[in-house]
Amino acid sequence: MLTVTVKTFKININQSLLYIVTNIFVSLVGFVRSFVFMRWLNMEDLGIISLSLTLMQFLSFLQLGLFNGGFRLLCYENSEEKNNVNNLVYSYIVVISGIVFILYFISYLTGIDLVLSKNILIVSLIGGLIMLLNNWLMNSLIALGKLLTINILNLISVFISLLFLPSVFYCGINAALFVTIIQPIIFAAIVIIKVPELRFSAFNFNINLVKKILSVGFIPFLSGIFFMINLQVERWSIAKILGTEALGNFYLVSLFNTLSLLIPNSINNIFFPKIIKSYNDKDIPLFKKIIKNNTIAFFTYNVLLVLGTSTLFENIVVLIFPNHIKNICYVYYYLPGIVMNSMTYVFTQILNASLKLNLILCIDLLTTISFVVTIGIIYHYNHFSLESICIVRSILYSIVFFVYFFYIILRWKSIIK
Repeated sequence: MLTVTVKTFKININQSLLYIVTNIFVSLVGFVRSFVFMRWLNMEDLGIISLSLTLMQFLSFLQLGLFNGGFRLLCYENSEEKNNVNNLVYSYIVVISGIVFILYFISYLTGIDLVLSKNILIVSLIGGLIMLLNNWLMNSLIALGKLLTINILNLISVFISLLFLPSVFYCGINAALFVTIIQPIIFAAIVIIKVPELRFSAFNFNINLVKKILSVGFIPFLSGIFFMINLQVERWSIAKILGTEALGNFYLVSLFNTLSLLIPNSINNIFFPKIIKSYNDKDIPLFKKIIKNNTIAFFTYNVLLVLGTSTLFENIVVLIFPNHIKNICYVYYYLPGIVMNSMTYVFTQILNASLKLNLILCIDLLTTISFVVTIGIIYHYNHFSLESICIVRSILYSIVFFVYFFYIILRWKSIIK
């Protein structure tokens, strides 16, 4: 029995490490893609790409809590219920896609100025909807414990997308957009072909199931929306006030933030389903053990991130992105916020598992309001700059971290009852 347990433990560790390593590799490919963009596109085009990606990310969040709640149910429900959840989510994606295209045609006919050109806007909308589907498929595979499948599909989709990367040199921003969306398209297509339980088999809008899913998923969704609002305010305010070229200068910060959160997101994906299941099964000793290991993993990573950034980052930028040397300081201003934000994952996992969701919602709402108000104040007093944006981010994320920290310390006994 002990031998079997040890072997199972080793297999789980190996799969988790392989999942993280694969995600790092995928991230490096994304880094190469961003490197190509920064080398072959001017600051104006980089700013447009940044706005396009922001729009895609916003659309990928339009899931009303169905993904959050569906993910939770997939962690422990029976096969029939899992199939019902999957069909319901697919049905929703079909409906939301129709709404998005109707709104696009309205904007097209009325000539509303949306900064992005019509062609880039339609590609961004399609990319965002594909990412919406891709997010559900990825979450489903994680909830079902199919980390090996995710690794294989990520490698295949990334490799194919790399084949199109040289086209950016010849076709500019249009090719850059295509390269951006081809990877999630390939990933989603292969999942649908190779994973039968994640195919769309019937249109389903069962009201009772919707209520069940949203009862555990709507508040986390709202929290995600507040995060996206923060991001939208950040990017669009820079573009409107300072111009798209300034947003291009901010691209280094966006790239660093994306890459630095890759491993925390991977750690979260590995531990979160186990945290939910152990808490739902009322296995508190296992729950506490997983939380401890999770905390150690996050803390170790952030220590290494700070050390690596402070000693190596400037040299890397000088070597690879000489045009962005002047933008290094923004990353240093933003770094404390990145560290504090990733460490809050530990606390939000605990609160999500114990369904203490109102606190998360309140904190995210107050953070969003504080950020918007602060942006308005610094703009009013003519202090709006890339430096001020980064500093405000770091301060707000630090405050959020300590609020969560003291809450968990004070309420730990009631959480694990």
